[in-house]
Amino acid sequence: RQSGALTLLLGVHNKIYYYDGNLQPDFSNLGRVDYTNIRQIILKKKVALANPDDLFITVMPGSNCTYKNIVDILDEFSIDLVERYALVNKVQPVYASLITKMDALEISAMPVVY
Repeated sequence: RQSGALTLLLGVHNKIYYYDGNLQPDFSNLGRVDYTNIRQIILKKKVALANPDDLFITVMPGSNCTYKNIVDILDEFSIDLVERYALVNKVQPVYASLITKMDALEISAMPVVY
């Protein structure tokens, strides 16, 4: 279900870019958070769902993401009782390009959402 979809794009320097449902063409639903605050995003998403079991998280690690970042997010899923997720091994070029562009930019206009 689209209503339960949450996508996490793992970037460089412990950055996580995320969006609910489908990514909007203008990126208006793209947020940024770090690993110390991702729990709030996940739990907020679970609470917003009529059935928390509908939550499905897709994790797309960027080429500059570290192995530690992947382990940290999987640990977070265990803490937050996220049972349904997918770790994408080969990120589609369009998403890989997006992660690389976001990593390259110092986006002060993009709010860090907690």
